[in-house]
Amino acid sequence: MARRRRSLSLDMGIVEPKTSLLSSERSFRLGKERIDDEEDDILAREPKKHKQTKGKLEKEKKKEKEKGEGREVVVQEGYRGLINLAFLLLVLTNLRMVVTNLITYGAIFLTYLSLYLSLSVREFDYRYWPGLTTWVSLNVYVVALYLVECLALLPASTEVANNNKKKKKKKRDVPPPSQSPDSPTPSPLSLSASPNFPTSPRFPPALIDALRVTVVISSILFPSISILLFDPSMASSLMVSLWSCVTHLKLWSYAMEHRRYCTLYWRVRASPSSTLSPPLRESEETILSLYPRTLSLSNLYLFIFMPTLVYKLFYPRTLRVRKSFLMWKFLELFSLSFVIWGIAVQYCLPIVQKTPSALKNGDLTYLLERWLKLAVPNLYVWLTGFYVFFHIYLNIWAEITCYADRRFYGSWWNSTTLEGFWRNWNLPVHQWLVQYVYKPCLRNGMGKNLAYLLVFFVSAVFHELIVAVSFRSLKLWAFLAMMSQIPLIALTRPMEGRNVGNILFWLSMALGQAFAVIMYFQYVNG
Repeated sequence: MARRRRSLSLDMGIVEPKTSLLSSERSFRLGKERIDDEEDDILAREPKKHKQTKGKLEKEKKKEKEKGEGREVVVQEGYRGLINLAFLLLVLTNLRMVVTNLITYGAIFLTYLSLYLSLSVREFDYRYWPGLTTWVSLNVYVVALYLVECLALLPASTEVANNNKKKKKKKRDVPPPSQSPDSPTPSPLSLSASPNFPTSPRFPPALIDALRVTVVISSILFPSISILLFDPSMASSLMVSLWSCVTHLKLWSYAMEHRRYCTLYWRVRASPSSTLSPPLRESEETILSLYPRTLSLSNLYLFIFMPTLVYKLFYPRTLRVRKSFLMWKFLELFSLSFVIWGIAVQYCLPIVQKTPSALKNGDLTYLLERWLKLAVPNLYVWLTGFYVFFHIYLNIWAEITCYADRRFYGSWWNSTTLEGFWRNWNLPVHQWLVQYVYKPCLRNGMGKNLAYLLVFFVSAVFHELIVAVSFRSLKLWAFLAMMSQIPLIALTRPMEGRNVGNILFWLSMALGQAFAVIMYFQYVNG
C-alpha cells in the first residue's frame, strides 16, 4: 500500500518532504514484514491449499525482478528433442549407406560365405592347416617351462644321499611316527631349522635363469618363424600371432614370479627363519605358505586360460560357472563375429580395392573420398571387435575359469587425451607393462620419462611383430605409429578434461585407422 501511494503521489507531481519519505520507507518495511508473517501463518495452517499459490507468486516476483534488471528470461527445458533428431539422422544416414552398397555391389558376403562353406572335408589335414598346428605346438613351451621350474626345486644330490643314510639309521632305532593323510604339508618355514632337510639347490640359479629365458623367447620366436615358412592364411596368421604373443607374456610373468618364489624358498632353507636378515615380510610368509605346493601343471594351465597376463599364487574366484551366462556370451560371440566379417567383406573390401588406382594416378580428391568413406565402416569393425574380444571373449574365459576380476577395460571412450586412452583401453596389457617394464626400470634407477619411453618401445615391438608376421612385411609402420604416440601424448595433455580433446581423440581414431588399412592393403596387393 505504501508503495502504491508513493507511486500515485509521484504521478500527480506531489513531492513529499525528506522526513516523510524516511517514515514511509520504514513503515513499508514494517508492513512487508507483517504481511510475510501473516503469509507464513496462513501457510502453516493450510499448507496444501496455499503451496501452489506461493510458488506462482515467487515465479512472478523472479520474472519481474529479471525484467526490471533488463535481462531476458530464458527457460531451459533440455535438449531431448535435438538428441532424438541427431540419433534419427545417424540411423537414416547409415541406412542409406547400406542400401547404396547393396545396389552397387550386391550381397558380396553371401558369395564369400558360399566359397568358404564349399571347402571339402578331405582338406582338413595338418599340412593344409599350419596355423592350427603352430597353435597346438605352443603347449610344448608351457610344459617345458613347468619342467624348468621343477628342476629349480631339486636339492643337491650329496645332501639327498646324506639325508637318506640318516633316515635309514633312524628307521632301525626308532619306529616312524604315524601321520594322518589329512595332515597339511609342512611349509619351508617349519622345515628351515631341520638339520636333515636340503638347504641348497642341485642346479645353479644362473643355469635355471638361462633355461627360463630360452623357453620364454622360443615361445614367440619359433611360432613366428613357422608362420613365415608354412604361409597360412592371413586370418590364421593373425590369430596365431596374437595367441603366441599372449602365451609369451604369460610365460614371462610365470617365469619371473617363480624366480622370485624359488629364490625366497632356498633362502629360507639355507638358514633358520629366526636368523634371517632381513626378516621375512608378511607377504613373503604368505608366499612360503603356498609355494611350492602350487607348482603343478594344472595350476600353470589354469593361468594360461585365465584372462590375465600377471601370474599370482591366488586370484579372486567365483563359486560356480553360470551356464546360462556362458550360452548367451557364446551366442553373442558367434553372431557379432559374423557381423564383423560381413562389414569387412561387404563395405571395407570394395572401398580399399579401388584405392590402388587412385594412388598410382595421384588423384588426391578421389583418394580423400575413399579415405573418408572407409572411416565409418572401419570404425564399426574396430568398435565391434573391441566389444567381442574384451567384453565377450575374455568374459567367457573368466566364467569358465571362475575368475572374478572382470575389469578388462576402463572408460576409454571418454578420453580427452591419448594418455588416458592407453591407460584404459587394454588393462591386462597395461598391468603387465607396469609390472615387468615400468616398475623394474624405476627400481634400477631410471627416470620416469625413460621408463615411460621404454614401455612404449616394448609395446611398439609387439605391435610390429604381430603386423609383420601376419602381413609378411617388415615396414616398421606399426612400430613408428606406436612410438609417435609419445609426442602426441605430450601435445594432447593441455586438452585434458575438455570436450574438444574427446572430439579430436575420436577424429584421430576414425581417420588414423582407415589410413593405416589403406596403406597396408596397398602394400600387400601392390
